[in-house]
Amino acid sequence: MDPAEFRMKNFLRDGETDAVGQALQDVRFREVLQGALDAAGWKKPKKRNHGRGIALSGRHISGGDTGVILTAEADGGYLIVSPSIDQGSGTHTILRQLVADRMKVGIDQVRILVGDTDTAPRDGGMRASRMTYVAGNAMVQACDQLRDKLLAQAARILECRAEEIDFDGGRFSLRQDPGQQVTLRRVIAQATDPLKVTVYEDYRAPDEVSYICAQVAEVEVDPETGAVKLHRVVTAHDVGTIINPTAHQGQIDGAAVMGVGQGLMEEIVMDQGRVTNNNLGDYKLPTVADLFELKTVLVRSAGGVGPHNAKPIGEFANNAPPAAIANAVADAVGVRLFDLPVKPDNIYQALKEKRR
Repeated sequence: MDPAEFRMKNFLRDGETDAVGQALQDVRFREVLQGALDAAGWKKPKKRNHGRGIALSGRHISGGDTGVILTAEADGGYLIVSPSIDQGSGTHTILRQLVADRMKVGIDQVRILVGDTDTAPRDGGMRASRMTYVAGNAMVQACDQLRDKLLAQAARILECRAEEIDFDGGRFSLRQDPGQQVTLRRVIAQATDPLKVTVYEDYRAPDEVSYICAQVAEVEVDPETGAVKLHRVVTAHDVGTIINPTAHQGQIDGAAVMGVGQGLMEEIVMDQGRVTNNNLGDYKLPTVADLFELKTVLVRSAGGVGPHNAKPIGEFANNAPPAAIANAVADAVGVRLFDLPVKPDNIYQALKEKRR
């Protein structure tokens, strides 16, 4: 049976349970795989010794505790004190974006500081693709609570009820008489209490949701030497609202290259219990010279647990490339390998055994 057809027949559907008994919701397994197949030209003819391979990975994300402090500053901007670092995925940029969107100001009016254990709430750590989910939702809560405080203070100045006021980011105005207004700076200056909120939540991991990545690798194998040339990887993802497209694509690019490194070149070499390639001069990582065509397919759907229907993307494109490459090698020359990395000498020996 065609590998794609086999998978299509066996995918779980909404409401069915996974291997640990969780009922799944808003799954897009078929749509994501079909997107990858279409982009890869799955059914197009192939040259001799060229092969295409499919691999799928699905996973949940983690929850856990996190917190944030949000303060309205005297200059009309906002200060975030976060307990989490930004290890490169753009978490702090996303938090600033959420505040700018919720409080209707430019992102340049939102700054962020990393707090320590004396100045910030606790956080469970940068892990498991959780940060936009947990920190993002905490940030939205903080914005809503701080806006309520600002509206209450503006209502005292305008001598009306808070629900009668429109807030456009820089000023508060009376809905029935827009000429009656007060600036955000004045509201902050005349506040009797600090215009600051602290949000701390322990978010449940959303076990009923499973996100999928479908990937297709296309390789060329030299049957005389076993050498593998990776021509293309297609990576397809189930996504919701993409809060920061640059960071989102960066996560996909980096993860896909990491997965290819695991599949084709990264190997710890042991000799009598000792690691012999214990530095990056001897341990081969992918470089620019090893890069390949990478095509990304984004299948948009509902069911995101993050702010604005956002879904996780970190650690999704790095799992399946080794399997996709091994399957592509099998499609190209008819030998199937189960050890990583997929090395030329192993392919050569497998071809030799096949001929024998």
